[in-house]
Amino acid sequence: MIIETIGGIRINLLLTAAEGSRETLNQVTIVLWLLIAVTVVAVLTKYIRLPYVIALVLAGLVIALTPGIPTVTLTPDLIVVVFLPALLFEAAYNLSFEQLRQNVRFISALALWGVLGTVAIVAGLLIWLVGLPWETALIFGAIVGATDPVSVVATFRKLGISHRLTVLIEGESLFNDGSALVIFNLLVGIVVAGKFSVWESLSQFVIVAAGGLALGLIIGYFALALLSTLNDYLTEILVTIVVAYGTFLAAEQIGVSPALAVVAAGLLVGNFGQEKAMSATSRAAVGLSWEFFGYLANSLIFLLVGLEVRAIDFSPYWGMIGLGIGATLISRILVIAFFSNLSNFISGRPLIPFNWQILLVWGGLRGALSLALALSLPVVLSNGNPFPDRDKLLVMTFGLILFSLLVQGLTIQPLTKLLGLGPQSNEVIEKYEILNGKLSIIRTSRQKIQELVSQDSLSAEVAEKLVEEYNQRENSLSNEFQELEMPGELLMEEQLLSCRRQLFQLEKNSARELHSQGVLSARSLKVIWEEIDNRIAGNEESEKYGNVKEFKGNEPLS
Repeated sequence: MIIETIGGIRINLLLTAAEGSRETLNQVTIVLWLLIAVTVVAVLTKYIRLPYVIALVLAGLVIALTPGIPTVTLTPDLIVVVFLPALLFEAAYNLSFEQLRQNVRFISALALWGVLGTVAIVAGLLIWLVGLPWETALIFGAIVGATDPVSVVATFRKLGISHRLTVLIEGESLFNDGSALVIFNLLVGIVVAGKFSVWESLSQFVIVAAGGLALGLIIGYFALALLSTLNDYLTEILVTIVVAYGTFLAAEQIGVSPALAVVAAGLLVGNFGQEKAMSATSRAAVGLSWEFFGYLANSLIFLLVGLEVRAIDFSPYWGMIGLGIGATLISRILVIAFFSNLSNFISGRPLIPFNWQILLVWGGLRGALSLALALSLPVVLSNGNPFPDRDKLLVMTFGLILFSLLVQGLTIQPLTKLLGLGPQSNEVIEKYEILNGKLSIIRTSRQKIQELVSQDSLSAEVAEKLVEEYNQRENSLSNEFQELEMPGELLMEEQLLSCRRQLFQLEKNSARELHSQGVLSARSLKVIWEEIDNRIAGNEESEKYGNVKEFKGNEPLS
């Protein structure tokens, strides 16, 4: 009897283990198919003119509407805990602190007051137009307060749009995620608890936001100290992963803003860690690793957004979806117009020109975070009653996300061309570099001719004829330069980048000369060249218009 009981227990345990194994296998299989779908879309977008993330959403829609496909549920925990830390840290890690500092007033205004304005305008319009309850209207305003312009930023970089405009829209998205999360949690807490205090809510907002930033800076500081002691790129990659997710989870436990904490830590590690605590090898390895993490997280999120359509019934809410889209667009227009013109007035010059304002309005897409906030709404209140209009909020949010991705996302590229900020930028930059290079070669060649004459290796008559030929070529190239239509800001940035390249190479050549003279040992030469290489990489990354332009110097002799 005992043996049978023990045997029965053993059999039950084995059956339970087998069921758990099958469930794990099913989950792994689903993830594998998702990765296959991501890979197929990535390959196809090389041949079709469609933004990658938009293609992923469309692929998700097609897969979701295909009969017999297993259901994949997009939960708030999956977005907020798994994907959001990676997305926030990757974006903050690669955002230039100097560029952010130069535009901090405008970005902070949009990220704080702009989100509050969006909440108020969206809620006011929905209450006025359809008499939506104030709780529902305010929560929807908080849900749509966070922008997610992943496809827009990718398009900007591809087209060579001004780097400062890209920093504006990316910086706003980074910080308004934190603001929107804090406001959303406050509003949901008020609805669930059924009581509201202006002073308590305001003080809680300040504590949560400031606490998140402070925690991120503290963890980032200790991460910098640790990274400076390491010289192993694999360990350094691991440290940054721990910083991203550890900061997020620590902020959740303490009760401060996890989004702002991760952003602060990412900015600190990305800007100061790369420059002062990482070797060139580590910098490249960590940067490429986080580029992959961000790419994978974004890919899976947008594919899952498309797959989620199967679980949502839009039919009863088409009117509310349209009103939600309209209210969100109106609020975006008013917020961008107000703060852009205020910035222009204070500075006394058009810092945010009108065509930039249009792109900022249309590029304010809503994405994964908005959906995560809607999905995280509690089903019931503390008194046991259902959360008011939860299904309506979820459907309105999902409808807005699909509109922003499939309509705004697909039209951002032709809009940039219509506004005179289109794909000619990269071609102009390339032509500028070619012309500048040809002119530099001509000047060097003329100097060489004069050297040959002074060495009696070339007659004056032949030299004069050669110089005349080069002068004619220079005049022709100069005329092309004058006809080259290049915006002033773009020209200045490209000249700065070009001049820095030359100076960096001059520094390396000078170090090599000191080595040949015996002033520097081979080891000292390598140390100096590594420091110069780090600065070269920083220059190319911070001034980029699209893909990082590769700069390769000569390797020092042993």
